[in-house]
Amino acid sequence: MRKLVTDLGDPGGLRAGVSLDDAADVVWAMASSELYVMLTAERGWSPDRYEGWLADAWCRLLLES
Repeated sequence: MRKLVTDLGDPGGLRAGVSLDDAADVVWAMASSELYVMLTAERGWSPDRYEGWLADAWCRLLLES
């Protein structure tokens, strides 16, 4: 996850105030298999819905707008 967010750390990438360590932690936690199972198997989300939600959430939380 750290490698992924390192690429986002270039100027204009990560939101102001979001460190590489914090961004890596967010990506790691939100990409966990447990969260995927909770939302798909237990809450009935489709894999496509989960994928779209995850991409949107990461953009909102981590990237400059």
